[in-house]
Amino acid sequence: MSVSSKKRNYMDIVREILSLSKDGIRKTNLMIKARLSFDLLKKYLMTLESLKLVEERDRKIWTTGKGMEVLEIMRRLDKIKSEEISLRERLQRLISDDGYSFTQSSFGLMDEIRDLLKSRSISFQEVNGAIVTSNLVIMEENNVYGRSMFHRLPRLIIGKELSVYSDGKNVRILNNPNLMRFLVDVLSKKINVEA
Repeated sequence: MSVSSKKRNYMDIVREILSLSKDGIRKTNLMIKARLSFDLLKKYLMTLESLKLVEERDRKIWTTGKGMEVLEIMRRLDKIKSEEISLRERLQRLISDDGYSFTQSSFGLMDEIRDLLKSRSISFQEVNGAIVTSNLVIMEENNVYGRSMFHRLPRLIIGKELSVYSDGKNVRILNNPNLMRFLVDVLSKKINVEA
């Protein structure tokens, strides 16, 4: 895994440890290459050893056969997910006049937005139910209450049928079927909110 500002989840770290341990690696080198504290590395290794995904031999950590199988499944799932996203985008371009259409609830849209960000290698964090990129905060309408609509970062608030985009000065109301196309434009900074 390359060094990035993206926060890694549990599965990212497991994948990293299994991958680095394929040919055997000392704990200190694993700690450095996986960018983990020693205490956190110990916790992961204890879990992975109990699952028989890694083992310690000759003062090195080795990925077991079972661990190699898990690593291969993770790679295949990543490839399938990436291909699914690509095929879904291609299909929508072929059957939609606006380039992308949606008929899902806001719950499904949040998952689709996460997939879109990942497929385009856009770093994001999830904070209190919101998806935060370097230039946009995305949240469902039920998470807005008690928060200011106007914020230093532009916001996209997703409702059941309509969504609201605000850059702090202007507000735009969108039909959810057009949301993904709009989001792609916002993330590539092609959008003029006043339009």
